[in-house]
Amino acid sequence: MRPIIPHILLLVVSFMLCAMASCRSHSNATADCYRDRYLGMEISEADNHKLYHEIKGWIGTPYRYGGNTHDGVDCSGFIVNVYHKVYGVKLQRSSELIYKNNCSKIEKSQLCEGDLVFFKTGKGKRISHVGIYLKNGKFAHASTSRGVIISSLGDDYYRRNFLQAGRVKK
Repeated sequence: MRPIIPHILLLVVSFMLCAMASCRSHSNATADCYRDRYLGMEISEADNHKLYHEIKGWIGTPYRYGGNTHDGVDCSGFIVNVYHKVYGVKLQRSSELIYKNNCSKIEKSQLCEGDLVFFKTGKGKRISHVGIYLKNGKFAHASTSRGVIISSLGDDYYRRNFLQAGRVKK
């Protein structure tokens, strides 16, 4: 008796490819072809799949101050790892130093996929948190309470504490 698993796997892959192809063939379909359940957002052919794939691998990683591995990571450790893996760029290790030494200031309205968003989450105007912008107002970051997650710049907390957007100098 032949194993049935390879046949089922082939059937599932074929179905997925057909579904994606039919999405692209509809004249009124948007560029967004599938919703990634782990990222909670639509992913299209135009997106940087390497970026989304890398971030997906970090989702759920617990927060650990000073951490920079999948066992535990803080906000800047997460950004440093993602940027090095996806873009081959080495960034400073703190959110404030990333902004001061690795970024050019941009307006919030100019945010593009891969840009960084900076927040003041403590007292004063000092940068104390960083995330990586995805699209449609969403960004990935290491939250102290929930680990690596996707959040919205429109959420009250992030809207109140947003300080600056930056584009990494490559």
